[in-house]
Order: sequence, then C-alpha cells, then structure tokens
Amino acid sequence: MGMKKIYVWMLIFGLSLAGCAGFEPEPAWQELPAKTSTEDSKTEERESDASVTVDTTEAIETTEMDESEDANTETETSSENAGETESEEEVLEDEVESQIAIATDLHYLAKELADNGAAFQSMLNKSDGMLTQYCWEITMAFLEQMEKEQPDVLILSGDLTKNGEKKSHEELAKRLRKLEQAGVPVLVIPGNHDINSPHASGYRGDSTYSAQQISAKQFEEIYRDFGYKEARARDPYSLSYVYELNDYTWILMLDSCQYKPENKVGGMIQEGTYEWLEEVLEEAWEEGVRLLPVTHHNLLEQTNASEEFIRNCTIEHDERLIRMWEDNQINLHLSGHLHIQHYEKTENEDAPLYEVVTSSLSIYPCHYGILKIMNYGDMYYHTKCVPVSAWAKEHGKNDYNLLHFEEYAKEFLYDISYWSVYNSLQAHGLTVEQSERMAKLYARLNPNFYAGTIPDEKEEIVTDPAYQMWRDSEYFSEAATTIQTMIEEEDQNYNMLYIPY
Repeated sequence: MGMKKIYVWMLIFGLSLAGCAGFEPEPAWQELPAKTSTEDSKTEERESDASVTVDTTEAIETTEMDESEDANTETETSSENAGETESEEEVLEDEVESQIAIATDLHYLAKELADNGAAFQSMLNKSDGMLTQYCWEITMAFLEQMEKEQPDVLILSGDLTKNGEKKSHEELAKRLRKLEQAGVPVLVIPGNHDINSPHASGYRGDSTYSAQQISAKQFEEIYRDFGYKEARARDPYSLSYVYELNDYTWILMLDSCQYKPENKVGGMIQEGTYEWLEEVLEEAWEEGVRLLPVTHHNLLEQTNASEEFIRNCTIEHDERLIRMWEDNQINLHLSGHLHIQHYEKTENEDAPLYEVVTSSLSIYPCHYGILKIMNYGDMYYHTKCVPVSAWAKEHGKNDYNLLHFEEYAKEFLYDISYWSVYNSLQAHGLTVEQSERMAKLYARLNPNFYAGTIPDEKEEIVTDPAYQMWRDSEYFSEAATTIQTMIEEEDQNYNMLYIPY
C-alpha cells in the first residue's frame, strides 16, 4: 500500500473521535459536594478550554511516511479533498479481509439491582467516572450500532459486569443473543470483576446489599453461545479458547483472570494453560494462520501514571508470554482492564510486538475499537464512540443527559476527577484556593487521558502555577505522578495504529 493511501486512511478514521470532542458543560447527574465560591468559574473556564479536546485527525503511528506530509490536517477540508478521501476509502474497503470490533469493561449492571437512591449515588461518586447510571442505554446503543456495522466478529474482553452479579450476566447474555441473531458472532472472556466477585451488589434506597455471584462453570454456561460452543480448541485449565475467524486468522481468547479459590484483581496465566498454548501455537504455525491473542489484563506496561497500573494490571511473569508471542511472530495483542485508551510496543525495532488497550465502554468517551485486517496482512486499528445521543433521539428518549450524552459524559468524569482530588488535597492541609486550582488542572487533563488523547498546549499547562503546585506535592500525592505522566509521556493520540505485517 502506498504511503499516501495509508495517510488518507488515518485521516478518515482519525475523525472517528470527533463526535466525542464537543464539550458544552451541563450539571452532572449525581449529587456532588457544594462548590465553593472560587469554583463557580469552573464551567466558564472549561468552555474557554474546549480546544483542549484533541484534533483527532492527527496521524500518530506511520511507517516510512514522507516527513513532508502534514499529519495534523484540519478536520474541515474542502469539498474537493473530501471527494478524494471518499475515493481512497472505497479502495481501502476493497482490500479489507476481516473487520473485528473490540469492546471491553462494559461493567453492565442488571436493572433490577439498581435504583436512583442514596446508596447507588454514593457508589457513583466513589467510582472512576463509570457511567453505571446509563449502562443500559450505552449497551443498547452499542449493540444496535454493531448490528448496523456488521463486523465479522465482536470481541468482549472481560469485565462484562459491574461486579459479577449473576443477574447482570444473564441480562447481558440475553442482549448479546439478539445481536448474534442479527448476524454478528460474539466472543467473550471473563475479567477480574466477573467471577467469584465478593463485591457483587445491588442498591436499594440507602442500602447496598449482596447479590448472587457466579462461578467459572456458570460463566461458561451463561456465555456458551459466545465463543465456547464454536471454539476450535478449548483449554482444560481455564476459560481460554481458540475461535477460527477464517482460513487466515484465529482469535485466541486467553483467560488471564485469577478466581480460584478466590477472586483477585491481578492477572496471570496458569502453568497448564502455557502447555496448552504451546499446542495451539504449533498448530497455528503448521496451518499457516495468524494468531490474534486477546486478554483482559495487560501484557505490556502501558503507562507510569500509577503504580497500580503495573502492580494489578500487567499479567504476572509477562516476559514469558511476550517471548512466546515474539518467537511465533505474533505482532499484535489486544486487552482492556486499564479503562484508558492506550498502546505500547516492545523494544524490538525489527519486529515489534504491539499491544492495544481499548478503553472502557462505560467511561467517557465510551470507546470501542475497530481492527481491520487487510488482505496483504497489514492491520489498522482505530476507535469509535458509541453514538448514545443519536440512539436516544432515534428512540424518542426525553432525558436531557442522553440527548447530550457526549457532553454529559465528559462533564461527569470532570466532576468525579475534580472532587476526588480536591478532597484528597484538603485532607493534606492545602488551602481551599490551592486545592481548587490544582483540582481544576487535574480534572481538565483526566478526560483526555482516559480518551487516549492529551492537550497539545503543553507550554500553557507547564507554566500554569497549579502545575508547579502539583510538582511540589509529589511527596504526598500519587495524583502528582499521574499529572507528570500526562505531560511528559502521554503526548500523542492513542486512537489509531497501523501495524505492518
């Protein structure tokens, strides 16, 4: 494929995040602590910062691209250029062998387990911005979008439910069954929230109560129609399996969770599963097919934003699995778990192994991924946002938040980020003014971090007095490390990736 064609493809799909970039603040749905006087200007300040949302047409990963080509083409193009783009897109679509949709961390909660009471709202306020109050609408909008797009397969890479409630699993499975009936095969693996979870809960008024959880065997029974029944090969030691997408590609759904005898957050691959993997790899090599591995937990260390991201997100002894993939010329691994949009690659420049982490479907900007495998072997990954507002309008919903969902979701994450950091800073004895200014800067950056984008006006940020306050607070605040990582490391758009064969 010519470099012009690669660039045009990246331009086309770089627009996929544009639907999420708009930001007109509205009050968050849940009740939050009353704002102080100087906080009243927060909304006006964010309106003036609307340009902070990334120009998603920026090409972030190219191979041998002519350096004279500008990867930051404006989203508003002339009609002449738009026609050229459509023509190139048609040519590219003719070269697509397979199209795979990837979603992760749905954290679906059965409707009967939730209400709008105090306990439910308290849970929302303590979350990381998860939009559980609209998880049903997000899921329905997403599945209807999948029905329209008709990918060759939909991969759900774990944390299907809020906390492994049996009713949540059963309700979600019913919804997935309708999608399969519409012609889209669905593949699932568990996440750390799905099996033997001690946190399975329901919410009623002021009370949080324990809900029935499920075992690994029950997980397989509930989701038997979503990969397990159609599996080409099954691992006797875990819920891993191989799905034959076509004559050229097999999808390896690899269970990285620890749920025996009890549930753990971190991930690892069992010794018996490694032995099974050797058999799978040998068979794939003999058949001459590409193996595409998927786990819930991360294979590579993605970011230094938090020690927790490494301690409980990366698969234990990941170097062994990395070596297996590299020895068998596997160059792409898919995962979730982090709730942020990201990717990383190994240091082998001649044949790097890439890992793409798709962000949570239930947190702004409600991303899912599209992986296109071309008939000459190259792969292209890009993200799209669930069109919740369009879905709400189409279905005659009158909820203001649903009809303006992209703005609402970002505002919700902003508020959660602001108050979590503000309260922490207050607890460490900072003044109200210091806490407010620092919390604003953090909350301004955090939605971009989740979305896999970061503001490009770094000079403005690092000269903000609040940034220096954060640097001075490193000795007591982990959030300061996150801020530093956002500025120093997260300097590109993680929503697009080209992987050469």
